[in-house]
Amino acid sequence: MSYLEVTLVLQALAYVQKMCAAVTSNKRTAKKLGDEWRRLEGSLREAHRIQRLGPMHAVALGSLRELADRTATFLGTFTQRNYARKVVNFAKDRDTFAALADELQQLMRTLDL
Repeated sequence: MSYLEVTLVLQALAYVQKMCAAVTSNKRTAKKLGDEWRRLEGSLREAHRIQRLGPMHAVALGSLRELADRTATFLGTFTQRNYARKVVNFAKDRDTFAALADELQQLMRTLDL
């Protein structure tokens, strides 16, 4: 696995963590999600350091980067206070948080991290 590929994924992970910290509503759920991404970042750095990532991980890393982009975009909706949006979308947002966390867990298992 090339240094550039892993660096791009790590940058995406750092951006998700930044977005998790920037939310102004659903802070507790965003913090839990951010903690998962932070844990993944540490594991990914270690796996790359000991050269445990190979070409077979390229698809999973690409999916991880895509998931990071989708997660950051979703979290961007929580950086502004909007009570009406919060009330209307509560159940949908809860389900989206859960789906993103599940997908992250699946990718972590795929990467064996």
